[in-house]
Amino acid sequence: MNPGRNRLGLILVTQQSSVIESGTAQVWVAKDTKSKAMGPSEAPWYQLTAYEKTHDRSPRTPLPGLFATEIELPAAGIWNVGVTVTAGSRRFAATGAVQATSQATPAQLGSKRSGSRRRWPRRWPRSRRYAPGRRSVTCTTSHWKTPSPAASPR
Repeated sequence: MNPGRNRLGLILVTQQSSVIESGTAQVWVAKDTKSKAMGPSEAPWYQLTAYEKTHDRSPRTPLPGLFATEIELPAAGIWNVGVTVTAGSRRFAATGAVQATSQATPAQLGSKRSGSRRRWPRRWPRSRRYAPGRRSVTCTTSHWKTPSPAASPR
């Protein structure tokens, strides 16, 4: 995180290792435990539903969702974060810390890729794509047929 406005995602876990899954969190930020806290910032609960919507087949996270908000960090340093959540008739509280640095954050959301282009070829050279009696190197699924030696360019 950098000084200024930052997005903060929170996953709150009880002492019984269950995730707090609903309600709205209130978030406070303070430079240290003796200074007055800034806030509260409201952090609503966001259900993670991308797997169902996109039919994603990648490994699924066991987390049901998260709380998210934007916080203001006026300067670089380590900031204390306090959170309260009311979920139904139950109330929860948690504390933590985040660090703000004035240096560039690597892979910040919305940033452009730095450095050169890809370091591997887009396509393998024609001589490496096909090997007689073997599956195509570019094929990754089992339903493809082995190319015949006659189809292989020489």
